[in-house]
Formats: sequence, C-alpha cells, structure tokens
Amino acid sequence: MANRRAPGKRQSGTGARMRIGVAWYHREDYLRLKAMFTDGENLPDTFDDWQKIVRRSGETLRGDGFEIVKAYIDPKVFSEWCRARGMEMNARARTTYAAEFARFGHAPPA
Repeated sequence: MANRRAPGKRQSGTGARMRIGVAWYHREDYLRLKAMFTDGENLPDTFDDWQKIVRRSGETLRGDGFEIVKAYIDPKVFSEWCRARGMEMNARARTTYAAEFARFGHAPPA
C-alpha cells in the first residue's frame, strides 16, 4: 500500500511545507499586464475580482499544506524574461515564472 501524506507535505518527515509560487500583481500594474498577456481575456476584469479568486485559492492551498510564495510580476521584467526564453506572455509563462520565483526566492534571471 502506498504511503499517504498531505498534498503539501514533503516525504522527508521534516514536516516542511512545499513552496508553491503564485503569480501576483500590484493593483497599479494589473490592467496593463492583463492587456500585455496573450490570454489576458481569461483573467478577471478587475484587480479586486482577481484578488478575491486568488485569496480563495491560496486558502485552499495553505489548507492542503503548501506554503504560498507571491511571485510579483513586473511588466518590464516579465516581458524581458519571456522574450529571453522565447515564451508568449501567457498562463504557461506566468506559472513557470512563479515556480522559478518560489525556487530561487526572488525574480528569476532573464
């Protein structure tokens, strides 16, 4: 029978939480970024609506044992980061950026 553990718990037995990066926005950048993203139409229309959704998701993830790392997306930095990797500015890029942010503890290098 397989070992069962909480989703965010590491198997090492240390009880350390698994870090998960989540793309995060500053209110003043939200509409600009939404317009820059190739899939921006998939994001909520307003920062407040986005924030409500991400807070609920964060509560669920924390409840599952994950540590949330807010990966703030700066329009200039993210644009350069995507260009350097040949990536579209879309959900896949935001997810990759946030995962690298969580791993490095800061914005990943361009």
